[in-house]
Amino acid sequence: MVDGFYSIKSLLETLYDSYLNDSELFNEDFKKQDQLMLKYIIAREILGNLVQYNRMEHDTVPIKYNIMARNYLLLKLQGQKDTEIVENMKKLNIDIDLANIQNIMNEIEADGLISKSQEGGNYFYTLKKELELSEDGKEHYDLNLYPLVAWPTQFWRSYYNVRELNVTIDENIKYRDFLHEVLSKSATQGFRPANFVFKNLVKYYEKIKEEGI
Repeated sequence: MVDGFYSIKSLLETLYDSYLNDSELFNEDFKKQDQLMLKYIIAREILGNLVQYNRMEHDTVPIKYNIMARNYLLLKLQGQKDTEIVENMKKLNIDIDLANIQNIMNEIEADGLISKSQEGGNYFYTLKKELELSEDGKEHYDLNLYPLVAWPTQFWRSYYNVRELNVTIDENIKYRDFLHEVLSKSATQGFRPANFVFKNLVKYYEKIKEEGI
């Protein structure tokens, strides 16, 4: 289970540190404008879907792409104040101050994706340009990159889905309260609850084995 978590991390590291980092292959595969868009699109697809993963591990993707992954829909639907973006990132355990948020949002504005206005002492941002690829870029992405980008979400939702273990424990089962508390965690999908359940099931059965029950 831990290896699965680190497989997702390794995939993101490979994409952002190697492939998307001005690699020869990336430059051959996509035009300049599509290259820019892809860095945001991939972050939105993976980190936007895997909020729990993003809370646990967020250093593998450059912060400006993570900010857009977290705030994209809000920027599109209603716009966001700089202070609201700070609070949204805190929910991911990303502690970033207002000055840094403003600087990063200036970079995103320079990429042509958002518009900025001033409201009192704050800046207000709205989405200016959708995260879309050219026709050729989308075709290449769908055929060659999307299966790789979609894999972390599919993996997370299947491999870390142990909800079938959320069962009612018979009254006469030994250490029923402990077992009930452990298995009730399986109602929540994701790495942390699944890891918690299996670690504690191991402890439970080791205890039962020791007592010869």
